[in-house]
Amino acid sequence: MTDNPAVRAPKQQRSRDAWDRVLAVGVQLFTEGGLEALTVTAVCRRAGVSAPSLYARVDGRAGLIAAVYEHAMLTIRASDAEVVGRLPGPDAPQAARIAAVVAAAAEQFSRNARLLRPIIAASLQDEWVHRRGIEEAQRLIGELSAALGIGEEAGRDIATMLFAELVMSTMYGADFASPFAPDATGHRDRLVRMATARAEAIDAGR
Repeated sequence: MTDNPAVRAPKQQRSRDAWDRVLAVGVQLFTEGGLEALTVTAVCRRAGVSAPSLYARVDGRAGLIAAVYEHAMLTIRASDAEVVGRLPGPDAPQAARIAAVVAAAAEQFSRNARLLRPIIAASLQDEWVHRRGIEEAQRLIGELSAALGIGEEAGRDIATMLFAELVMSTMYGADFASPFAPDATGHRDRLVRMATARAEAIDAGR
């Protein structure tokens, strides 16, 4: 895929309606079958648009993948903003902040699991998706770290651990990494213990 796949936004209402259908269908196909299912032919057939009209918006399949990815990320970012916006402020006790951040991160991954799975898988298949995935991961890690309010080093350590654990459980199930956390509740409790231990270890070393 090119470094910056071009997406040319339509100007007329009829073209915008068709483009909206293309993006919605693209996300559906991507969610159902991953990157392999997201082809120009499949999108045109299901969205009821011609290939030339699609190529007027994007430069081939690379551009289609980029457009669909960015459209999907609108949903993810809106969900991020919602759950992060409900987190307690810096005046809340540290234990409460840690528990709330763990719960928020787990909720975010759970509610978007059907979309996150193909996104995560695609990052191993497509270089552009991989690079964008790094950017989005660092964005969320930064938001979680700030919400923890326990310093940059500890915050990023804990947020990165949470992100990695939730990626694994989203892809393979809560019991994949630890047989002692066989369900979502047990997994969340385990993450709280791990985050708390990391915060306490850093506090003790100061």
